[in-house]
Amino acid sequence: MSKSVSELAADKLKIGIVNLTDQSVAAGAGYAFLSHYYPGYLDECYVFSPTESFSLRVILDGSDFFNQTYAQYKEITQITKSIAAFEERDEDGNPQGKYVVQIKDLSFVESIVLSVKNNTGGSITFERLFAKYRK
Repeated sequence: MSKSVSELAADKLKIGIVNLTDQSVAAGAGYAFLSHYYPGYLDECYVFSPTESFSLRVILDGSDFFNQTYAQYKEITQITKSIAAFEERDEDGNPQGKYVVQIKDLSFVESIVLSVKNNTGGSITFERLFAKYRK
C-alpha cells in the first residue's frame, strides 16, 4: 500500500515529546502545553484529568480545529478514529476516576497549539498532558 504525501513528509520529520505530570490549573483558567510554530504532524495527544469538567482546544494553523469539553469529545468518539474520550477502568471494569481525551493523526502547515481549560469552580491537577509530534 502506498503512502500519501503527508505520510511521507511525516516520516522524515524529527519527533518532539511533551510529557507533563501533575499540572495544576486554576478554576476557569487555561494552560497551553504545546505551542509549535512550524509545519509538522501530531501523532497523538492525551489528557488525563481527575474530572470530566475540562476542555481541550486544538488550534491548527491559527484556527480553532477542536475546542470542546470532555463530554462533547465523548459524544463523537464513536464516529471517528482520530478522537477517543473515556473513563479509565481497572482490569475488572471498575471506574478509576480518571478521564482521558485522545486526539491523533493531525497534520499542520504553520503551527499547532494544544491547551486545556479547567471548567470547574476550583483548581484541578491534570495527571498527565502528553503530546507526540513530528517537527
